[in-house]
Amino acid sequence: MPKDSSNFAETSLRMDLLNIYDELTEIHDYRPFLRDAFASLVTEDNCLDKNTAMGASRFSYLIKQRMQELKGDLKKLRKRRMHRSR
Repeated sequence: MPKDSSNFAETSLRMDLLNIYDELTEIHDYRPFLRDAFASLVTEDNCLDKNTAMGASRFSYLIKQRMQELKGDLKKLRKRRMHRSR
């Protein structure tokens, strides 16, 4: 593989990893809301209003879905890296 092509591929891989890191950081920022909402559900009866409960449920679903997508993205990056190493 020519050096320029190799450098481009390495830069592309790094940028993809940084993008995934940024997304994971954003998802991590939702944790306090979800933690507090679920802790309230466990400790108090009828503590969440309908909108908060719906928000917690939606965030939980979206985070689970996005984490599955990111896991797939990481697998693709790993395959790219392994293919380049040959």
